[in-house]
Amino acid sequence: MKRRVPILIVFAPIVVVFAMVLVACGGSGNDAGSVSGAGSDRPTGGAAEVAPDFSLKLDDGSTFVLSEATKPTYLVFWAEW
Repeated sequence: MKRRVPILIVFAPIVVVFAMVLVACGGSGNDAGSVSGAGSDRPTGGAAEVAPDFSLKLDDGSTFVLSEATKPTYLVFWAEW
């Protein structure tokens, strides 16, 4: 006979991790773009600032210029120390 794992043992860790993610992300249901608290130097929402223009030489020899991009561009900075 197969032994069944109690449903609480399976789903309890999933619920705990989900709750931790909500708390870490500020999932209170309030305006996520606002920052409260005295002395906060973080932006309080609204439009993002425009990045300064730059150009990069790509692997295929072409050049990417940020101001010529036609779609939103996301910069990902990655480092392996």
